[in-house]
Amino acid sequence: MKNIAFIFLILPLMSFLSPQRIVVKGKILYTEAFCEAKKQSPEYMAELRREKPFANKMLYIKVLENDPKKFAALPIIAKVKTDENGEFNLNLERGAYAIITERKMKDYSKNPNRTMKYCKDWLTTLDMKFIVAKGSVNETTVIRYFQECNPCEPFK
Repeated sequence: MKNIAFIFLILPLMSFLSPQRIVVKGKILYTEAFCEAKKQSPEYMAELRREKPFANKMLYIKVLENDPKKFAALPIIAKVKTDENGEFNLNLERGAYAIITERKMKDYSKNPNRTMKYCKDWLTTLDMKFIVAKGSVNETTVIRYFQECNPCEPFK
């Protein structure tokens, strides 16, 4: 009988001590940089500045650390693909998180630009960040993302 009472006292305590996971709903809207060598029309340039859903893209999630030098070595804790509206759902604990886009996960080992400082720096930085807080439940977090040129690939 004492063992049963002990279990009933410990179970609520264990659930209190275990990290609480929260369903995170996100939506990414992006604009993009002009990354071409040739001149384009004003309409084309306006389209680059227009916010669009970051649709059907794979996202890689890392816990965000305070020390940016450690960022590249941190493990990926989750990956999720956005839908056609740029929306995604994740189940995470409270905390700060970084998003890395799929284009930084490509293999650039055969690319001659990968040894350049700009390429190395670009590959080891986060693309976006967000915070999961206590009140995040049932709210969609909108993340605005400026997609930079990829310095590891040549201009078109």
